[in-house]
Amino acid sequence: MPFEYDLYERMAFGMLGGLQGHAILTLNNHPAMRALFAQFDTECVDIQYIVGGAGNTAPPSELIIYSWDRAKDRKRDRSTVLDETIFDEIFLLAGH
Repeated sequence: MPFEYDLYERMAFGMLGGLQGHAILTLNNHPAMRALFAQFDTECVDIQYIVGGAGNTAPPSELIIYSWDRAKDRKRDRSTVLDETIFDEIFLLAGH
């Protein structure tokens, strides 16, 4: 099932931005996705997929998008943040 660009736009400008809680969205690290979700706190993580069996790896990276400002959380004790952070929704999309 295709996941068209307008659905990503709806997530960025509607769903993710309008949450009162916290959400994490992961997508393939692609320039279009970085631009679309630029208003959110993001990070890129190197991952390795196995495509078609052992020895056939692909070295992409994943874009992790946070719906809240994690810098505010970093100012507090990390154990407190982990105890208090509740994810109301988690979106996990593999944009492959």
